[in-house]
Amino acid sequence: MENVPDHLRIKVIYKDEAIVLIDKPCNLRSVPGHANPPPTAAHATRANSEKENRFTCQETWTQAILSFNNDGADDTASKWLSALSRTPNPSSIPRKWSPFRRYVHRNQRRLNQMDDSDKVKPMPKQTIDDTKIDEVVNEMYERIRKRQVPLMNLPKATSHEESAFGQLILLGYGNDNESGKPNCRRNHMGLYVVHRLDCETSGIMVFARNQDSASKLCQFWRGRGQVTKVYLAKVKEWKPYQEEQTLEGRIDMPLVPSEERLKWKMATTTGKPSITLWKLHNPPTGAEPTNSIVVELTPLTGRTHQLRVHCASVGSPIEGDSLYGNEKIQWDPMQPDGLMLCLHAHELSFTHPATEEIMKFTSMPSWYEASATCD
Repeated sequence: MENVPDHLRIKVIYKDEAIVLIDKPCNLRSVPGHANPPPTAAHATRANSEKENRFTCQETWTQAILSFNNDGADDTASKWLSALSRTPNPSSIPRKWSPFRRYVHRNQRRLNQMDDSDKVKPMPKQTIDDTKIDEVVNEMYERIRKRQVPLMNLPKATSHEESAFGQLILLGYGNDNESGKPNCRRNHMGLYVVHRLDCETSGIMVFARNQDSASKLCQFWRGRGQVTKVYLAKVKEWKPYQEEQTLEGRIDMPLVPSEERLKWKMATTTGKPSITLWKLHNPPTGAEPTNSIVVELTPLTGRTHQLRVHCASVGSPIEGDSLYGNEKIQWDPMQPDGLMLCLHAHELSFTHPATEEIMKFTSMPSWYEASATCD
């Protein structure tokens, strides 16, 4: 964590055996991703060309298996990998852990008897203890995956320091061996993602620390009324107040993906239902307020960029919004005093997955000059 600037470091505000809650800073990813940002339109042609040179996961899996054809067969795993590479249809060999394990168990006799001439020699039936087979399967799977990954030509992944999830791993919230399967893609490292915030959005996030808690929390997030989220947004003006003198209200505008990459737009007839409740957090004084206004936003639905689009739709884009605001802003996350999106996950309330106690946490954004608290 010594390489992480102070303004990009997470703050742990609550932890127990089931969950851990953090205060995520602005301009930090919620979860790991690609180190390089998505290509702009100017680089689309080059990006498409690079994509054409990539193979599917199954194709690279098959190529990795075929690469064992000329390897020496000193141990059981090497012998069976060599036999796999000479099967009539190697592309049919499963690449997921559980199906691969079943496949090897079913074909252990044939793999054990196949010689370099690709023929199965008539030999007495031999069986290996299931525990021993699983050790061999683990070794085979690990070796295939190790050769597959370079063939996939994947984009460079982010480091742990570049995401909230990764920083929790660096702080010791998790482990690398929970699944017990080598290089298993379902290995969550003892930490489970329940929900996400946009990279530019700051505020409260919760992660589960075991599979049971993750399953229950994900159910809560899918169900309506089981999780309450309140955001704070800073705007230069709030037209529903200036024009109608209302202090709270409701924005009900369906949304669909926009033709512009990464953006959403309103669509009354074809969009997905999107509802946001709002009220002024600090009602301005005077007829013509000059300072920025802070609005509390409570999303009743969870569409991508819902709060940002809804604020822009009433003529009051959130300050620092480079996608839906009036000015296009280029963020520099390495600058602590740089421009930021003034949208903060202020309050989170949910049922604890283990104790069933109602938990409520609040956090104030840096631009509001307040500190995090929890109830």
